[in-house]
Amino acid sequence: MSPSASLPTVAAPAAAPAPAQAAAPEKTFYRRELPAHLASFTSDRGRQLFRQALLAGFAEIFFALSGNFTMQSEPAFCGLGSLVMVLNALSVDPGKKWKGVWRWFADDMLECCAPLDQIKQTGMTFDELACVARCNGLDVVAKRASSVDYDEFVRDLELVTSSSETHMVVSFSRKTLSQTGDGHFSPIGAFVPESQQVLVMDTARFKYPSYFADARLLFEAMKPIDPVTGLSRGYFLLRKGDSTPLSLCQIVVKDVEWRSFRSVFWDTLPRLLADPSVHNSAEDLIRAIVSHLPAGFADYTAFRSAGRDLAGPPGQDAALQSQLDQEIHALTEQVTAHPLFRMVHAALAENTKAGAVPLTTGVRATIFFMSLPDALWVDLPAAARSTLETLRRPQSLGARDSLLRSEVARLSAQWDTLLNSKCSCGRKDKCTGH
Repeated sequence: MSPSASLPTVAAPAAAPAPAQAAAPEKTFYRRELPAHLASFTSDRGRQLFRQALLAGFAEIFFALSGNFTMQSEPAFCGLGSLVMVLNALSVDPGKKWKGVWRWFADDMLECCAPLDQIKQTGMTFDELACVARCNGLDVVAKRASSVDYDEFVRDLELVTSSSETHMVVSFSRKTLSQTGDGHFSPIGAFVPESQQVLVMDTARFKYPSYFADARLLFEAMKPIDPVTGLSRGYFLLRKGDSTPLSLCQIVVKDVEWRSFRSVFWDTLPRLLADPSVHNSAEDLIRAIVSHLPAGFADYTAFRSAGRDLAGPPGQDAALQSQLDQEIHALTEQVTAHPLFRMVHAALAENTKAGAVPLTTGVRATIFFMSLPDALWVDLPAAARSTLETLRRPQSLGARDSLLRSEVARLSAQWDTLLNSKCSCGRKDKCTGH
């Protein structure tokens, strides 16, 4: 918010010293006026539309959402606030403590795919929201407005509003709705087929109330190009997933130099492995790759903590920490039983002056190998790529390795999101989101 103009001053008597320059007061707002073509949910028109949606059977999703309505805790947390509403409406157990003895989702607990400090400053992209949703136990179908038509959008509106099992979060430009600001995320709460009006449950309650908007206008609001990604916005269909809600692992890449990171995979390794003698065996291949990866690459994968108790007395986190330790132990057993672990661990030892590598380092490095997206390996010679794919594929995991398979899938989605958001390489055939 920009400062207001300076207030007028009264000249001081000539004999008096000049007063110090007072700082102009900061301009603040108490909400914004809703444009006339949007009907506030609590207005007479809004209530009438809601009754129509309810009688038509297209307000079923509203009750779960309204019972878990969340106002975003930061001005740029609209995506996280929308996800929190959906997660709690679907009764997803976060598996970690919120405050005191309670497990519950709050928007400042959803750190995955992008740091919270970054989201607080710049918000989220379309792909980042999809990634965070998957990290926290949701099945996600992401549809950009550029790839669907209005009729499909209406069918999806009818699908989500007529049940309580599938939710929709829309990503749109406020400008198209004649609102202030630009990119925004909101859950959908009801739909009126006859008048094509849709209830947008705005988590930025400090700015606008929930409101009914023309569905076609909302669809058009998804089409403008997001200047951050160069792509249109869109919407998400979200359902409760079958897996453990929270990932055991997370990606930590705050200090990664992305240009050199990609250069290793698309320049250095392809040139090195063009010589077949470098990778006569799978062990040789892994040894060659490890020796050229960024130092400390195992630290890009970290085990998550059990969460912080911000309200309760100390010492109450022991049970949750014990449960997390058991899950990480089970994951470690599955990783160390995989053939790739032995090769990665041995290669790390050869590249370490001390010659000894902690077990957990080898585990995290192996998970890193398995979770990197295919786009990073496409320039490798065919023989090397085939060997690596055989070692990395989830199909190589047995029925008892479901935990490892789940972690690899989630981390791979995070890597895709990170690489797409950081892509300034000019290789659009590799950066799948551009």
